[in-house]
Amino acid sequence: SLCEVVTLADEALKSELGAMCHALPELMPRTTELLSQIPSVNYAAFSRLGPRSSLATHKHKSPCSLILHMGLRIPRHCGLTVAGESHTWQERGDVVIFDGNFPHSAWNFSDAERVVLYVDFENSPAANI
Repeated sequence: SLCEVVTLADEALKSELGAMCHALPELMPRTTELLSQIPSVNYAAFSRLGPRSSLATHKHKSPCSLILHMGLRIPRHCGLTVAGESHTWQERGDVVIFDGNFPHSAWNFSDAERVVLYVDFENSPAANI
């Protein structure tokens, strides 16, 4: 299962993510099938950020993984800052990969929802992505 490897310190968040993981195969069977063929995927989800909102600066405690965001619904005026460097998606399908152990935040100053495919994957020489 894609979600068996999720390791989070916050038990409430872990429980919430676990519930979402168990719903993913039913809600998104093709996406689940595709991602389950990549052994280095630890966790995957669709991440939504509402209009005129932001995600406060935070960092993960996952020294062996990287984060991939692929833009699916990308309005103008939204982006991501990692370790002081900003990235804005130019079009659907743009990908950014970053180390979530560094401080990062996201913003959406538009009037539309931003949606990305969020993939946490193993960062090791043996990883296959």
